[in-house]
Amino acid sequence: MKKSILVIMLVGGLGICLFVIFWNKSEAESAITHLHEQFNNGKFDEIWNEAQSKFHDTLTIVKFKNYLLDVQKKLGKVKSSGQVSKREINRFSWTRKIEIVQRTVFEKGEGIETFAFEFINNKALLIGYAII
Repeated sequence: MKKSILVIMLVGGLGICLFVIFWNKSEAESAITHLHEQFNNGKFDEIWNEAQSKFHDTLTIVKFKNYLLDVQKKLGKVKSSGQVSKREINRFSWTRKIEIVQRTVFEKGEGIETFAFEFINNKALLIGYAII
């Protein structure tokens, strides 16, 4: 009887953990779609304002906007994007973070984008971005 209850508790706990992990990944993937829409519409201020405050510590808003303007000038708007990889970062800390790498097709070329998100109140907030 005790073993049955323990097994049920372990299976239930694992199920809850997997639900949270996959739900967070889905939230991050939605955040990337939203970010691409903002990028295509030139709403760089909105991207900046919606990012986690840690992101603001990495560079100024002027440098960030210039960076995105340069990307848009060179590659154009996002046409499509597909996931290459994703991994959870700091999975044993109190804050959940995830990194997603996307192969993105733009109007004038392609790029590999890396997004890092931190989850605060179950919302994916941008904490890192790079494109090569």
